Amino acid sequence: MRSMRVQLLSAVGLAACLSAACGGQSSSPTAPTAAMPSSSVDQPIVSATVAQAIAQLGAAPASGLSTITFSCSGGGSVTMTPLTTGTPGSSGDFSITSRMQFNNCVSGAVTMNGDPYLDSVLSFSGSSSTTMTLTATTTGGVRFDANGQQGRMVDNCTTTMTIQGPITPGVTPPMTVSYSGTITWEQPLGSTPVTHACGPAQ
Repeated sequence: MRSMRVQLLSAVGLAACLSAACGGQSSSPTAPTAAMPSSSVDQPIVSATVAQAIAQLGAAPASGLSTITFSCSGGGSVTMTPLTTGTPGSSGDFSITSRMQFNNCVSGAVTMNGDPYLDSVLSFSGSSSTTMTLTATTTGGVRFDANGQQGRMVDNCTTTMTIQGPITPGVTPPMTVSYSGTITWEQPLGSTPVTHACGPAQ
């Protein structure tokens, strides 16, 4: 049961990270050009960094640790704190709530901090049937500073995975993934926010 749970958490973390790099924002930053606004470079960096953090959602509860801290590529860190233990019930279903706090997390020329944090809820149901459902919902905000210009990302995304069992350890099962919700960008602070639908980068 534990190995299956860890595998499911890894799978939902991967799918949830796709929703973070959403709204047509590429998760691979490109070099800026004279005609390219800073948001075209900064927002993909923020998306990619948040995606990497979301992909680790299952690490702390799966390891049994209360808190795990991940180092950012350019300095600073992301702290992952499970708010619930996610102990499976008699049916094998479970739910885990985790909080992600960005602490002067640097990637490229962008420094990120929680605004105030991102909360994620992972839930799993249907372990006693051949069709299982994993749902990941992330809410909250990240504030970032890029070359002196501040911005904010507000995340309200849900990823739903329908998995066809049975689950075999070490093998990714067939699944379908759907997305709902929005991510809102405000850059610079005080400007008109722009909202995108959640989902894989276009």
